[in-house]
Amino acid sequence: MIGIDPGITGAIAYDNGVIDIPVQPNGINRKVKTRVDHVALLKLMNSLYSLGERHVILEDQVYRPVVNPKTKKPVPGGGSSGFSLGDTFGVLRATCHAAGFKVSVVTPTTWKKYMGLTKAKDASLAMARNVKPDCLDALKRKKDHNRAEAILLRYYGVDVYASN
Repeated sequence: MIGIDPGITGAIAYDNGVIDIPVQPNGINRKVKTRVDHVALLKLMNSLYSLGERHVILEDQVYRPVVNPKTKKPVPGGGSSGFSLGDTFGVLRATCHAAGFKVSVVTPTTWKKYMGLTKAKDASLAMARNVKPDCLDALKRKKDHNRAEAILLRYYGVDVYASN
């Protein structure tokens, strides 16, 4: 079982650890500096498949426009981050299917409620440190919450889908 928290700073959790999603310089859009390195991602997914991993739990993504907190109106040009997230999600899903994985897409609300979590990133980090103590080095910083959520998505998948 593999858990994937999508995004340019997302992560992939598998039985033996967690790794950041491979990225490369974008070169096309100056607002979005990096994009998924789909060649490196496919190599990674093929290697995980060869180790016996067969099912991916991928967190679903919904575009939320960037809103100015003072005016409560959408920010012009704020769509580039939403497009980037959608592109990343599509590349992840397509690459997992291409590598032969079964892909189950789950909303953040669904898996977090099941795990007893809220939107609080600190709580995800704390829980991941408890359930996967061999990954403590990968979960040292506050910004490692994406790694933590990938680990927890994997645990959600093992609990919910492995029994089916």
